[in-house]
Amino acid sequence: MIGEEKNELARIPARLQPMMLTHLFITGDVEQFRRWRDQVETIRQTEAVYLEHDPFLKRILRRKEVWARVRKTGQLGAMLTLGPGVIWMAWLIPAYAIGHGFGWAAALTYLLPVPLAFRVARTLFEKSAMAGMRDHRRGSALRRRVLAWLRGAGRSYASGFAFGFTLTFLQGLISWFMTPAPTLGAELVTDFVLGTWAGMFTGGVAVMMTPLLTRPAPTDDSLALSAVTQDR
Repeated sequence: MIGEEKNELARIPARLQPMMLTHLFITGDVEQFRRWRDQVETIRQTEAVYLEHDPFLKRILRRKEVWARVRKTGQLGAMLTLGPGVIWMAWLIPAYAIGHGFGWAAALTYLLPVPLAFRVARTLFEKSAMAGMRDHRRGSALRRRVLAWLRGAGRSYASGFAFGFTLTFLQGLISWFMTPAPTLGAELVTDFVLGTWAGMFTGGVAVMMTPLLTRPAPTDDSLALSAVTQDR
């Protein structure tokens, strides 16, 4: 029963956001779009609190300012790693459409992995932001800051790597239908290598997110009083 309830709680229709944007485009009703967006964010916040196992994170995620920071950090991190991807696709798509002669319709299929790669990166950046808040709970001030910085750098690199690898690997699989390798195995190995190189590059770019992933949670007097009470 608990597993079924958990699955039902964590399920948000993937078509919901496109439907909201379509309604906004057709009607121009910005206020309605904002109300729906706020409701969706409330549902996502509730899910995050429900699914979180760490008591500290479960407590602070109930606060809207904490949740808003987590979401904005994830959005910014994903947008940062998307930048190199846009430059890459600005060369890739015309190269296949014109250079290889496959046409724009076929070449534009290289855009299909972008939403998935963006979502993967955003999710990882959000988790990294929460982990950074958790790192500030224990230890001396200097030790805590050093460890938080090192862990934040590693998490930001991993999040950026995930975007570059996911995007390039899936695009490589798409290319198999246009410029295939001799065998499927060779194609997978080639795509894996290219994805790894792309991930290393976007991971390096994502390290710039380290300062944002090492911030403590926003201060709150009620939380501070709760922590003192628990210590006693």
